Amino acid sequence: EVLARGLIGNKVLRCLELRDDEGDIAITTVGWYALSTALCDTSTVNNTYLSNHTVHFEEPYEEEDIQKSVFLYLKLNKEHPEDAAVCKILMNHTLLDMAPLLLWELKFLPLAVGWFERAKHCTTLSIDEDDPDNTKRV
Repeated sequence: EVLARGLIGNKVLRCLELRDDEGDIAITTVGWYALSTALCDTSTVNNTYLSNHTVHFEEPYEEEDIQKSVFLYLKLNKEHPEDAAVCKILMNHTLLDMAPLLLWELKFLPLAVGWFERAKHCTTLSIDEDDPDNTKRV
């Protein structure tokens, strides 16, 4: 849990090793939750954007060894680092509140349309493209 809190806002650490000296992953349920939140805080769109999108793992891990959301976020960070923030927003915030933009009338409409246009490719990204039997849509 302490390590996960340290990852929030981290832009330096790139690789995370989850195994101990015996090769086991000894993370509690609370620890998995904290790690998942550090990698993608879904409480608000802004917090999702500010989550950690740089850390990933190098050693091949099996999906059953790692909590599903953590596995997905680490894999997304590694395989699509330039798209991780936008894709995590679209994955976890299916209903985006555009009402604040309306306060500015139509001044932000081109920016919003541009963001969604750039984000469109997130709907076709997949992870683990090297192994067609294990491909997952983002």
